[in-house]
Amino acid sequence: MMSIARLSKEPALAEYFALVHPFFWWVFVWQMRIAAKHVQAAGRTGALIRISWWGRVRIEYLGDQRPDPSAYRPAEPTRKAWDDPSWSSAIPIDLLPKARLLFCPRTRGGSGRALSALTKGACALSATADTS
Repeated sequence: MMSIARLSKEPALAEYFALVHPFFWWVFVWQMRIAAKHVQAAGRTGALIRISWWGRVRIEYLGDQRPDPSAYRPAEPTRKAWDDPSWSSAIPIDLLPKARLLFCPRTRGGSGRALSALTKGACALSATADTS
């Protein structure tokens, strides 16, 4: 077992030991052991504690329940993998250019006009001075 003086210099516990008068450090260590056993017995991840100047440790709030390791189940995929045959097409390869024109007849614009004709005159407005 570590000595209390060495335990008080441990970086994780130093700020807690600073709250307690050195005469009561043994009470503090005893209370911390009881609190740690209580948190572990409750199956919690941690606790919020209150420490008095004479070493009393009081558990204010218990942390979350420890997750059950058997509760983890990987997410099931919502769709099939890309290499699955259900994604393949029944259209022969030599008909694909014709099928594209059948399903997507317009490559640009929706009216059949060229792309430049759709935006013609959009920037033709001249700047006017604000007279207000």
